[in-house]
Amino acid sequence: MQHALAGSQRPVRYAADGLLRIQGQREDSGLRAGEKPGGKTVELHFSLSPKAGHHVTTGTVGGQELSPLAVELMDDEKHWVIERCEVRETSDLLAQSGQSVDDSAVQVSVTLAATSEVPDLLSASVGLRLQVQLCSDTACLAPQQFSFRL
Repeated sequence: MQHALAGSQRPVRYAADGLLRIQGQREDSGLRAGEKPGGKTVELHFSLSPKAGHHVTTGTVGGQELSPLAVELMDDEKHWVIERCEVRETSDLLAQSGQSVDDSAVQVSVTLAATSEVPDLLSASVGLRLQVQLCSDTACLAPQQFSFRL
């Protein structure tokens, strides 16, 4: 398991011998230092960009059961709960906007709700684990897990 450390607003990890780039980003829009949680949420965004000829699996392909991309809180995470998780392929997003491009990047957006135990939303980090499987047209690599603390 590889870790991205807190302190960087946009930590980056590489997987599968550099074939996959994963970048995380935290958005704390509308939060103020010292603010109590009271139903507040935090958005985390991940961009998974494989090198040409590869793609991130998101389910079953050609009848073959593959390991879908998975997002979960780290085992010791007690200040947050996952409220929503959305996985979209960049090609789908570009097609909706009328653009055509051969891009196999995947965008993951996670909305986390703070529990009542969070003393200060801006200083409380969030620990997430992503499980990713990378495939080419001929073979799939074993799934890998990556931890991010944002």
